[in-house]
Amino acid sequence: MTWDPKRERLKGQLMLAVYALLANEILAWVLSFLVIAIYPGMQRWWFIAFGAVTMPVAMGWLCIDAKKAYEAARSRRFLGFDGIPPRVISIADDCPGRWLVLLHIQMHPELRWRER
Repeated sequence: MTWDPKRERLKGQLMLAVYALLANEILAWVLSFLVIAIYPGMQRWWFIAFGAVTMPVAMGWLCIDAKKAYEAARSRRFLGFDGIPPRVISIADDCPGRWLVLLHIQMHPELRWRER
């Protein structure tokens, strides 16, 4: 199987959606306990609407955080580069926000080095 940047980008976007959904579910779960404790008659569909509205916000927030983590890792030399243009060949194990850096690279496969 050959390396396909479109497939890699799609995989990154899928991971972004999964992370955003997880964060959104946790937030909605906590909010539902708090709101139902105060307003016991609150309809459940409000929480579905809340999730639908906040999902794109969570995805945008994670994209921004992933980009910032990548930029910080690059400036602090946690990333190894090779080639022209420079491509990421390694990420230090002690890189802060490593999973965000990986997510950013996965969403931007042109940053990643690969054998031809």
